[in-house]
Amino acid sequence: MLTLILCMIGCVPSSSVYDPIPEIDQDSGQDADDSRELNDTGDTGDVDDDGGVDDTGASDELPVDPFGVGPYPVGFVESEVVYTTDYPVGEGVERALPVRVWYPEGFVGDVPVIVVSHGGDGAFFGHRSFAYLGEAFAASGYLSVHISHVPSLGGTFHRWDRPFDVSAVVDALTDETLSLPDGFAGAVRLDRVGHIGHSWGAYTAHAVAGALFTDPTTAAPDARWTFRDARIRAIVALSPQGFDGFGSYDEQEDIALPSTDNSWSVVPVPAYNLVGEAEKDGVAGVSDLERCPACFRAVDWRLFPFARYPSDGDRYLSVVPGQNHSQMGTDGDDAVQRFISTNARLFFDLYLKAREDVRDQIGLESMLEGTDNRRK
Repeated sequence: MLTLILCMIGCVPSSSVYDPIPEIDQDSGQDADDSRELNDTGDTGDVDDDGGVDDTGASDELPVDPFGVGPYPVGFVESEVVYTTDYPVGEGVERALPVRVWYPEGFVGDVPVIVVSHGGDGAFFGHRSFAYLGEAFAASGYLSVHISHVPSLGGTFHRWDRPFDVSAVVDALTDETLSLPDGFAGAVRLDRVGHIGHSWGAYTAHAVAGALFTDPTTAAPDARWTFRDARIRAIVALSPQGFDGFGSYDEQEDIALPSTDNSWSVVPVPAYNLVGEAEKDGVAGVSDLERCPACFRAVDWRLFPFARYPSDGDRYLSVVPGQNHSQMGTDGDDAVQRFISTNARLFFDLYLKAREDVRDQIGLESMLEGTDNRRK
């Protein structure tokens, strides 16, 4: 289902049209045009003091908790997805991806999916990272699917493998070959899939969302790749790259100058970028930039994607004060992780659950003093 297209400069993939999901009927918790019941009783169930599901006074609405800890106890199960790549050059290879699936226990309603990609290079245990996201998302009624993007044949192949991995995992959910926990009664909604990733994972988010990248297989200056998977409805990019990051490009190296030729202006889906103030100008934090001048890229380098997105009201940015690259991933303190998980979840509540009531909360819940929030 992944769209891998080699195109010339200025191309827009035919699949790059964002089709909003149907609104949820707030009285029933269903799509307005979907007559399927949430469960046998017509309710979602409340959590009792013992962590079980109380089916006596349940509400049909999917609640939004401002602190990122929802009403459902959570669990996880580990599995593996095996597939064969289809590289644009050379022969494909088999990739076996460890996967951890966080899920809401006892929840029987519709369950959207959030795919989580770790940062760093290839790893065999990356699916066990970002537990704070898995717990927060699952507690709020999501299936949070964490991938280990295992090592590739090389850097160029890793640029291809990561979006291939995401599509393979969504394929496995579609084909029901990805193991879900015994007794899980939720209805997995594969028309409501989002993606979140940090660093290399942010590249992955932009790749499956339809950003354009330079082609490492040819010297043609105007050749571009897109890895768009139209099943991905919204993305959160933690610490995204600016130009020259993993094939990203921009005709301008000054963010204040207008640009029509860049990686991100064709991204068709809603996007939320979160960037640490200490990392925004380069590939390391401020202290490292002082020791490593070559790590500097440009003023506001990590803000380039947000600056180049279309201004359609569905693009969000939070610059978090004092945070460096690793702190925006898994090394942040509890307050930082709460801010990231809460506001990422609110963003997905809006675009995967059609919760219009949370639109103006994104970036504001559990906010750290001095956070710079923007929307366009």
